[in-house]
Amino acid sequence: MIERECQMCQELLQAAQGAAVRHIDALSKLRMANMRFDHESIPPLQQAVEEARRVRERAMAVLREHFATHPGEALKESANG
Repeated sequence: MIERECQMCQELLQAAQGAAVRHIDALSKLRMANMRFDHESIPPLQQAVEEARRVRERAMAVLREHFATHPGEALKESANG
């Protein structure tokens, strides 16, 4: 559980959540392009998905590192990562 008094926890959590939403959005756009056989859009969308994934992973790593500074607190991995 996140310590509600820790402003840094809240800010890092919001950043991680935002990064996850952007990654999901990029994936959705790529899937739609694939369904439309929009071959011109697919390569840049694949790059956007990869960049969004890296940003999401980094945001989660920073959040985990910060959570480690709180004794007894831990961030559990979701089944989807």
